[in-house]
Amino acid sequence: MPRRVRHPRISTQLERRIRRARKTVKAREFELMLALRPERPGVVAEGDSWFAYPPPNLAGLDDRSNLVNWLSRATPLNLLQLSSNGDEAVSMLSGPSKHRLISVLQRFDIDFLLFSGGGNDIVGRHDMDYLLRGETLSAGAPLEACLHLERVNRRLTLIELAYAELIDFCKTFSKNPDIRVITHCYDYPLPSAHGARFLGGMLRPDNARSWMYPALMRKGIPEDRHGGIARWLIDQLAERLLGLEDRSDGLLSVVDTRGIVDSDQWVNEIHPDRDGFARLGAAMLATMADMDERIMPAIPERDR
Repeated sequence: MPRRVRHPRISTQLERRIRRARKTVKAREFELMLALRPERPGVVAEGDSWFAYPPPNLAGLDDRSNLVNWLSRATPLNLLQLSSNGDEAVSMLSGPSKHRLISVLQRFDIDFLLFSGGGNDIVGRHDMDYLLRGETLSAGAPLEACLHLERVNRRLTLIELAYAELIDFCKTFSKNPDIRVITHCYDYPLPSAHGARFLGGMLRPDNARSWMYPALMRKGIPEDRHGGIARWLIDQLAERLLGLEDRSDGLLSVVDTRGIVDSDQWVNEIHPDRDGFARLGAAMLATMADMDERIMPAIPERDR
Protein backbone atom coordinates (compact mmCIF):
# COMPACT_ATOMS: atom_id res chain seq x y z
CA MET A 1 0.00 0.00 0.00
CA PRO A 2 1.32 3.53 -0.77
CA ARG A 3 2.49 5.45 2.23
CA ARG A 4 0.10 8.26 3.22
CA VAL A 5 2.03 11.39 4.07
CA ARG A 6 0.46 14.62 5.23
CA HIS A 7 1.59 17.67 3.29
CA PRO A 8 1.10 21.39 3.88
CA ARG A 9 -1.19 23.52 1.75
CA ILE A 10 0.62 24.61 -1.43
CA SER A 11 -0.36 26.51 -4.55
CA THR A 12 -2.10 24.67 -7.37
CA GLN A 13 0.69 25.59 -9.78
CA LEU A 14 3.39 24.17 -7.49
CA GLU A 15 1.35 21.05 -6.84
CA ARG A 16 1.00 20.38 -10.57
CA ARG A 17 4.74 20.83 -11.11
CA ILE A 18 5.63 18.55 -8.21
CA ARG A 19 3.21 15.86 -9.36
CA ARG A 20 4.86 15.83 -12.80
CA ALA A 21 8.42 15.87 -11.46
CA ARG A 22 10.39 12.68 -10.98
CA LYS A 23 13.58 14.14 -9.52
CA THR A 24 14.79 17.23 -7.73
CA VAL A 25 17.89 18.62 -6.05
CA LYS A 26 15.87 20.35 -3.33
CA ALA A 27 14.94 18.60 -0.08
CA ARG A 28 11.75 20.66 0.25
CA GLU A 29 10.53 19.58 -3.19
CA PHE A 30 11.46 15.97 -2.41
CA GLU A 31 9.32 16.16 0.72
CA LEU A 32 6.38 17.37 -1.39
CA MET A 33 6.96 14.65 -3.99
CA LEU A 34 6.79 11.99 -1.28
CA ALA A 35 3.57 13.54 0.02
CA LEU A 36 1.84 14.04 -3.31
CA ARG A 37 3.02 10.87 -5.05
CA PRO A 38 3.24 8.25 -2.26
CA GLU A 39 2.71 5.44 -4.77
CA ARG A 40 6.22 5.99 -6.12
CA PRO A 41 9.41 4.62 -4.53
CA GLY A 42 11.44 7.17 -2.57
CA VAL A 43 15.00 7.30 -3.91
CA VAL A 44 18.09 9.29 -2.96
CA ALA A 45 21.07 9.40 -5.32
CA GLU A 46 24.52 10.31 -3.96
CA GLY A 47 27.51 9.94 -6.20
CA ASP A 48 29.99 11.14 -8.77
CA SER A 49 29.74 12.09 -12.45
CA TRP A 50 28.14 8.77 -13.42
CA PHE A 51 25.13 10.20 -11.57
CA ALA A 52 25.67 13.87 -12.45
CA TYR A 53 27.38 14.23 -15.86
CA PRO A 54 27.66 16.66 -17.59
CA PRO A 55 28.38 19.73 -15.41
CA PRO A 56 25.22 21.56 -14.18
CA ASN A 57 25.64 24.50 -16.58
CA LEU A 58 25.53 22.02 -19.48
CA ALA A 59 22.89 19.65 -18.11
CA GLY A 60 20.31 20.70 -20.68
CA LEU A 61 22.35 19.24 -23.53
CA ASP A 62 21.10 15.70 -22.92
CA ASP A 63 18.70 14.68 -20.18
CA ARG A 64 19.79 11.02 -20.36
CA SER A 65 23.52 11.63 -20.09
CA ASN A 66 23.97 9.93 -16.71
CA LEU A 67 22.47 7.06 -14.75
CA VAL A 68 20.17 9.14 -12.56
CA ASN A 69 18.65 11.00 -15.49
CA TRP A 70 18.04 7.76 -17.37
CA LEU A 71 16.49 6.01 -14.36
CA SER A 72 14.15 8.92 -13.60
CA ARG A 73 12.89 8.88 -17.19
CA ALA A 74 12.60 5.09 -17.36
CA THR A 75 10.33 4.65 -14.34
CA PRO A 76 8.25 6.92 -12.04
CA LEU A 77 10.32 7.80 -8.98
CA ASN A 78 10.45 10.38 -6.23
CA LEU A 79 14.18 11.05 -6.48
CA LEU A 80 16.42 13.45 -4.56
CA GLN A 81 19.64 14.14 -6.44
CA LEU A 82 22.66 14.82 -4.18
CA SER A 83 25.34 13.81 -6.69
CA SER A 84 28.16 16.02 -7.94
CA ASN A 85 30.84 15.69 -10.61
CA GLY A 86 34.26 14.81 -9.25
CA ASP A 87 33.05 13.47 -5.90
CA GLU A 88 35.16 10.75 -4.31
CA ALA A 89 33.71 7.91 -2.22
CA VAL A 90 35.80 8.84 0.79
CA SER A 91 34.88 12.53 0.69
CA MET A 92 31.14 11.80 0.21
CA LEU A 93 31.11 9.93 3.51
CA SER A 94 32.99 12.49 5.57
CA GLY A 95 32.63 16.14 6.50
CA PRO A 96 29.65 18.18 5.29
CA SER A 97 28.59 15.56 2.71
CA LYS A 98 28.31 12.95 5.45
CA HIS A 99 26.17 15.20 7.63
CA ARG A 100 23.91 16.08 4.69
CA LEU A 101 23.38 12.43 3.82
CA ILE A 102 22.67 11.39 7.41
CA SER A 103 20.18 14.24 7.74
CA VAL A 104 18.36 13.03 4.61
CA LEU A 105 18.33 9.43 5.90
CA GLN A 106 16.82 10.57 9.20
CA ARG A 107 14.27 12.95 7.71
CA PHE A 108 12.75 10.95 4.85
CA ASP A 109 11.31 7.47 4.40
CA ILE A 110 13.65 6.24 1.63
CA ASP A 111 13.30 2.95 -0.21
CA PHE A 112 16.54 3.07 -2.19
CA LEU A 113 19.83 4.88 -1.71
CA LEU A 114 21.69 4.84 -5.03
CA PHE A 115 25.42 5.34 -4.62
CA SER A 116 28.16 5.84 -7.20
CA GLY A 117 31.66 6.16 -5.82
CA GLY A 118 35.24 4.95 -6.10
CA GLY A 119 36.11 5.92 -9.65
CA ASN A 120 37.41 9.38 -8.82
CA ASP A 121 39.39 7.96 -5.90
CA ILE A 122 41.44 6.13 -8.54
CA VAL A 123 41.42 8.31 -11.68
CA GLY A 124 40.96 11.74 -10.09
CA ARG A 125 43.49 14.54 -10.37
CA HIS A 126 46.89 13.37 -9.04
CA ASP A 127 45.60 9.86 -8.31
CA MET A 128 46.81 8.04 -11.42
CA ASP A 129 50.25 9.64 -11.15
CA TYR A 130 50.36 8.48 -7.54
CA LEU A 131 49.32 4.89 -8.31
CA LEU A 132 51.42 4.30 -11.44
CA ARG A 133 55.07 3.31 -11.50
CA GLY A 134 57.41 5.08 -13.91
CA GLU A 135 60.05 2.41 -14.39
CA THR A 136 60.75 1.01 -17.83
CA LEU A 137 59.00 -2.34 -18.18
CA SER A 138 60.24 -5.43 -19.89
CA ALA A 139 58.09 -6.90 -22.67
CA GLY A 140 56.84 -9.80 -20.56
CA ALA A 141 56.26 -7.91 -17.30
CA PRO A 142 52.79 -8.37 -15.76
CA LEU A 143 50.37 -5.45 -15.71
CA GLU A 144 50.74 -5.15 -11.95
CA ALA A 145 54.37 -4.15 -12.50
CA CYS A 146 53.03 -0.83 -13.84
CA LEU A 147 51.48 -0.02 -10.45
CA HIS A 148 52.53 0.72 -6.90
CA LEU A 149 50.56 -2.23 -5.54
CA GLU A 150 50.85 -1.16 -1.91
CA ARG A 151 49.37 2.23 -2.78
CA VAL A 152 46.64 0.69 -4.94
CA ASN A 153 45.62 -1.74 -2.21
CA ARG A 154 45.61 1.04 0.36
CA ARG A 155 43.41 3.18 -1.86
CA LEU A 156 41.02 0.29 -2.51
CA THR A 157 40.82 -0.35 1.23
CA LEU A 158 39.87 3.29 1.81
CA ILE A 159 37.09 2.97 -0.78
CA GLU A 160 35.88 -0.29 0.77
CA LEU A 161 35.86 1.27 4.23
CA ALA A 162 33.86 4.23 2.89
CA TYR A 163 31.21 1.82 1.60
CA ALA A 164 31.24 -0.01 4.93
CA GLU A 165 30.58 3.35 6.62
CA LEU A 166 27.69 3.95 4.22
CA ILE A 167 26.13 0.61 5.17
CA ASP A 168 26.46 1.34 8.87
CA PHE A 169 25.08 4.87 8.46
CA CYS A 170 21.98 3.34 6.90
CA LYS A 171 21.68 0.77 9.67
CA THR A 172 22.05 3.46 12.34
CA PHE A 173 20.25 6.50 10.95
CA SER A 174 17.78 5.44 8.25
CA LYS A 175 14.16 6.26 9.03
CA ASN A 176 13.22 3.26 6.91
CA PRO A 177 14.81 0.13 8.43
CA ASP A 178 14.29 -1.70 5.12
CA ILE A 179 16.28 0.76 3.00
CA ARG A 180 18.41 -0.83 0.26
CA VAL A 181 21.69 0.57 -1.06
CA ILE A 182 22.28 0.01 -4.79
CA THR A 183 25.66 0.66 -6.40
CA HIS A 184 27.62 -0.37 -9.49
CA CYS A 185 31.25 -1.19 -10.24
CA TYR A 186 31.69 0.99 -13.36
CA ASP A 187 32.76 -0.49 -16.68
CA TYR A 188 36.12 -0.81 -18.40
CA PRO A 189 37.25 2.67 -19.49
CA LEU A 190 39.17 3.21 -22.70
CA PRO A 191 42.24 5.37 -21.96
CA SER A 192 42.59 8.03 -24.62
CA ALA A 193 43.44 11.68 -25.05
CA HIS A 194 39.74 12.51 -25.49
CA GLY A 195 38.43 14.43 -22.49
CA ALA A 196 35.22 16.39 -21.99
CA ARG A 197 34.02 18.36 -25.04
CA PHE A 198 30.60 19.91 -25.61
CA LEU A 199 28.84 21.82 -28.39
CA GLY A 200 31.09 20.42 -31.08
CA GLY A 201 34.22 21.16 -29.08
CA MET A 202 33.43 24.82 -28.42
CA LEU A 203 33.20 24.10 -24.70
CA ARG A 204 36.22 22.24 -23.31
CA PRO A 205 36.17 21.99 -19.49
CA ASP A 206 39.69 21.73 -18.05
CA ASN A 207 40.96 22.24 -21.62
CA ALA A 208 39.43 18.85 -22.55
CA ARG A 209 42.10 17.07 -20.51
CA SER A 210 41.40 13.36 -20.13
CA TRP A 211 41.84 11.53 -16.84
CA MET A 212 43.94 8.38 -17.27
CA TYR A 213 45.83 8.75 -20.54
CA PRO A 214 48.03 11.74 -19.62
CA ALA A 215 49.34 10.02 -16.47
CA LEU A 216 49.94 6.75 -18.33
CA MET A 217 51.95 8.64 -20.95
CA ARG A 218 53.89 10.67 -18.38
CA LYS A 219 54.95 7.42 -16.73
CA GLY A 220 56.20 6.06 -20.04
CA ILE A 221 53.81 3.10 -20.05
CA PRO A 222 53.38 1.63 -23.56
CA GLU A 223 49.96 2.34 -25.03
CA ASP A 224 49.26 -1.34 -25.61
CA ARG A 225 49.25 -1.71 -21.80
CA HIS A 226 46.80 1.12 -21.09
CA GLY A 227 43.57 -0.78 -21.58
CA GLY A 228 44.78 -3.74 -19.54
CA ILE A 229 45.74 -1.52 -16.61
CA ALA A 230 42.32 0.15 -16.67
CA ARG A 231 40.58 -3.24 -16.69
CA TRP A 232 42.74 -4.54 -13.86
CA LEU A 233 41.92 -1.53 -11.67
CA ILE A 234 38.18 -1.86 -12.32
CA ASP A 235 38.31 -5.59 -11.57
CA GLN A 236 40.10 -4.96 -8.27
CA LEU A 237 37.49 -2.38 -7.26
CA ALA A 238 34.65 -4.71 -8.28
CA GLU A 239 36.07 -7.57 -6.21
CA ARG A 240 36.21 -5.32 -3.14
CA LEU A 241 32.61 -4.13 -3.58
CA LEU A 242 31.20 -7.57 -4.36
CA GLY A 243 32.96 -8.96 -1.31
CA LEU A 244 31.43 -6.25 0.84
CA GLU A 245 28.00 -7.03 -0.60
CA ASP A 246 28.34 -10.59 0.71
CA ARG A 247 28.99 -9.20 4.22
CA SER A 248 26.26 -6.53 4.25
CA ASP A 249 23.34 -8.62 5.55
CA GLY A 250 21.44 -7.92 2.34
CA LEU A 251 21.53 -4.14 2.67
CA LEU A 252 24.01 -3.52 -0.19
CA SER A 253 23.42 -4.70 -3.75
CA VAL A 254 26.29 -4.31 -6.22
CA VAL A 255 25.21 -4.40 -9.85
CA ASP A 256 28.09 -5.92 -11.80
CA THR A 257 28.22 -3.49 -14.70
CA ARG A 258 31.53 -4.64 -16.19
CA GLY A 259 31.37 -5.39 -19.90
CA ILE A 260 27.94 -3.81 -20.46
CA VAL A 261 29.03 -0.72 -22.41
CA ASP A 262 30.20 -1.31 -26.00
CA SER A 263 33.44 0.26 -27.19
CA ASP A 264 31.48 2.74 -29.36
CA GLN A 265 29.27 3.84 -26.45
CA TRP A 266 31.72 6.17 -24.70
CA VAL A 267 31.53 9.93 -25.05
CA ASN A 268 35.03 10.33 -23.64
CA GLU A 269 37.64 8.37 -21.74
CA ILE A 270 35.60 7.58 -18.61
CA HIS A 271 31.98 8.56 -19.38
CA PRO A 272 29.58 6.45 -21.46
CA ASP A 273 27.29 8.14 -23.95
CA ARG A 274 23.50 8.10 -23.59
CA ASP A 275 23.26 4.59 -25.05
CA GLY A 276 25.92 3.34 -22.70
CA PHE A 277 24.24 4.88 -19.68
CA ALA A 278 20.94 3.39 -20.86
CA ARG A 279 22.43 -0.10 -20.72
CA LEU A 280 23.94 0.55 -17.30
CA GLY A 281 20.68 2.06 -16.05
CA ALA A 282 18.67 -0.90 -17.28
CA ALA A 283 20.93 -3.23 -15.28
CA MET A 284 20.45 -1.17 -12.11
CA LEU A 285 16.71 -0.87 -12.73
CA ALA A 286 16.37 -4.63 -13.07
CA THR A 287 17.96 -5.05 -9.64
CA MET A 288 15.60 -2.48 -8.14
CA ALA A 289 12.59 -4.12 -9.82
CA ASP A 290 13.47 -7.42 -8.17
CA MET A 291 13.12 -5.68 -4.80
CA ASP A 292 10.09 -3.45 -5.42
CA GLU A 293 7.01 -4.42 -7.42
CA ARG A 294 6.28 -0.76 -8.18
CA ILE A 295 9.33 -0.65 -10.44
CA MET A 296 9.23 -2.15 -13.92
CA PRO A 297 12.36 -3.14 -15.87
CA ALA A 298 13.08 -1.21 -19.07
CA ILE A 299 14.93 -2.06 -22.27
CA PRO A 300 17.23 0.64 -23.72
CA GLU A 301 16.05 2.05 -27.05
CA ARG A 302 19.13 0.83 -28.92
CA ASP A 303 18.60 -2.76 -27.74
CA ARG A 304 14.90 -3.05 -28.64
